[in-house]
Amino acid sequence: AAAQGAFVAITNHDCLIPAGWLRGLLARHALGEYAAVGGAVVNGTPASLVGTAAYWSEFNEFTTERPAGVVPGVPQCNVCFRRSALVGTSPFPTVRFGAEELTFNYELTRAGGIFFFDPTVPVTHLNRTSLAAFLGHQRVLGVGSAMARRLVPLAGTVATRHRALIPLLIPLRIGRVPGP
Repeated sequence: AAAQGAFVAITNHDCLIPAGWLRGLLARHALGEYAAVGGAVVNGTPASLVGTAAYWSEFNEFTTERPAGVVPGVPQCNVCFRRSALVGTSPFPTVRFGAEELTFNYELTRAGGIFFFDPTVPVTHLNRTSLAAFLGHQRVLGVGSAMARRLVPLAGTVATRHRALIPLLIPLRIGRVPGP
């Protein structure tokens, strides 16, 4: 509510932002009435096996190889929202960390918001490189993902009611890697 500009750009503390980042996001916004424009996420820890596993498990849908276009959501570490899409009655529930991005993207889309992915506007994500940190974060994301699926109808929702199906979510997640 404190933001006064027409756009609100968001990244994370563990991302490296290139020169021209905001300019690229705003240029894409100028081409359409998007609620949000998000860019690609580049692996910032390619020399680490754990870091690379962390990258692919979190950002496999947002590589620079994905074609530009309308998508159901964008990475919250590389996004610029049109402020008007964020004001008024909150379109998303208050949820625990790990579920907020999924529920927010779903609710904003359901309210008519359009997300656009632009692979030419990347950030570099510095992933967790210790196995303990990676596994701990995966647990947080898994619990959050299950919570989000109890709140909104996302792919894999049936697994939250039938726990034996949870291992099938891994190929579902990997299968969402967009092709060229």
